[in-house]
Amino acid sequence: HRYTRMHIHMCTHTDMHVHICMCTHTHVHACMHACTCTHTHAHTCMCTHTCTRTHIYAYAHTHTYTCAHRHTHTDMHAHICMCTHTCVHACTHAHVHTGMHTPMHAHTQMCTHIYACAHTHTYT
Repeated sequence: HRYTRMHIHMCTHTDMHVHICMCTHTHVHACMHACTCTHTHAHTCMCTHTCTRTHIYAYAHTHTYTCAHRHTHTDMHAHICMCTHTCVHACTHAHVHTGMHTPMHAHTQMCTHIYACAHTHTYT
């Protein structure tokens, strides 16, 4: 005896996406000034700025499957992404004043970007 079975699955797919975004910003500024003044009125300042921003993102996805034989499958995915952006500014200011009172300004800026992201996946 040979048996042939045919399975037909009638499924409806329902997606519900819930996005929750939490953003946290933290700014840290550290500035150091070193000024040297001579008789020629030359000013040199060194400034360092450190700025740190922290972003926290939370995403929740819910998938619901309902099939014809009345099985309901619900999948929930939760994602947490934490990104920290650190920018370091190093600024050099030089002001030179001549005898004709004509100021000369020199400005040098260097920025270093540091990114660090952490992802957390939760399945229930």
